[in-house]
Amino acid sequence: MRIGVNTVDEFGGALEAYRRADMHSLSLVEMVKRMHEQLQPEVVEINANVCSIAPQLVTEETLQALGHYQRQTGLQYTVHLPFKVIDISSPSEPVARASAQYFGELIRSFDQHVRVENYVLHLTESQDRAVKHSSMPQGMKDRLLQTMQDRARRGVEYLLAICEPKRLAIENLLEDYLFPFSVAEEFDTSICCDVGHLILQNAELLDVFGRYLPRIGELHYHDVMTVRDDAGHWVEKDHGALGMGPLNVPETLGFLKEHSYEGILMLEVVRWDYAVTSMDKVRQTLKAL
Repeated sequence: MRIGVNTVDEFGGALEAYRRADMHSLSLVEMVKRMHEQLQPEVVEINANVCSIAPQLVTEETLQALGHYQRQTGLQYTVHLPFKVIDISSPSEPVARASAQYFGELIRSFDQHVRVENYVLHLTESQDRAVKHSSMPQGMKDRLLQTMQDRARRGVEYLLAICEPKRLAIENLLEDYLFPFSVAEEFDTSICCDVGHLILQNAELLDVFGRYLPRIGELHYHDVMTVRDDAGHWVEKDHGALGMGPLNVPETLGFLKEHSYEGILMLEVVRWDYAVTSMDKVRQTLKAL
């Protein structure tokens, strides 16, 4: 099992994250180096939302520098394909097709300069949740959701002409894990199993691990925290540091160790201090097991 951490703070993926005026084409490289030097992960996951939101921050110079650092140090990379404003499941066929093509271009660009272990892919986005919770007639919902799922399957098929199946890791989102994992089985891709999303669905983590472990190339490992939303209501939110919520770290890590999990345990948190806390927690727990 390799331990990784995703890019955080200004490269954590939020739309408002790229507001610093002093950011430039090597800012991402500087963050990767800092994470590697101070946290000492084996893998760093690059959140590629920056590529679609602030493309001036990821240029050929950026990718060349990431590749040079990788060759110097042996650090491994995974890439989380964009999930803001991009949607391969869009009911609009031109939007879905263009999203898949854009993902393909990103994969080619990264592969030209760096060795990427996994490309993490969301099959559906906010429209899926909006449709499921809408007041439209159930028959209309079902037809629209089926269209979106068919679009997602076509997108996966397109990407598999560019990326080997085992490097494409399909992630479960907040609504459901059965559909994305069934698509992974259908196309024989890897799975990115998001633990925080499973917690929010009240899924039994060890049952899911047991069923899918041979296919799980990457685990997004993070806790669920209780925070106030913009309206002042207390809500559960994912991507918290380990220890902030209900995730049983000794139990889950013990299961993975007992079953000789060989994939990547990715600490998918949103802040630097969360990354520090979570890395310490994982190392201490594994040492005690």
